[in-house]
Amino acid sequence: MLLKVIYNIDKVEVIKIIDQKKYSKKIKNLRIDSGRTQKEIANIFNLTPAVISLYENGRRVPSPIIMQKYVVLFNKSVDEIFLLKHVTLSNRI
Repeated sequence: MLLKVIYNIDKVEVIKIIDQKKYSKKIKNLRIDSGRTQKEIANIFNLTPAVISLYENGRRVPSPIIMQKYVVLFNKSVDEIFLLKHVTLSNRI
């Protein structure tokens, strides 16, 4: 599933497209590569392991707050973890 995130920066419309399948694999691989379990990630994020599993299987989209927690935990940018495509449409507003 593709998700579209739209926001405005200095009157420029920016569209970011997020691919759930790609980011779910990426967050799972980051977790595994770090040697952590779903339960450990859940404890760090104050969630249940079931919710982490939903994220890793692409069945639920993390909130922006949880996305930021992944960014901090794995020292990656939001774009590195979640971004598929970035489109800037000047002066659309």
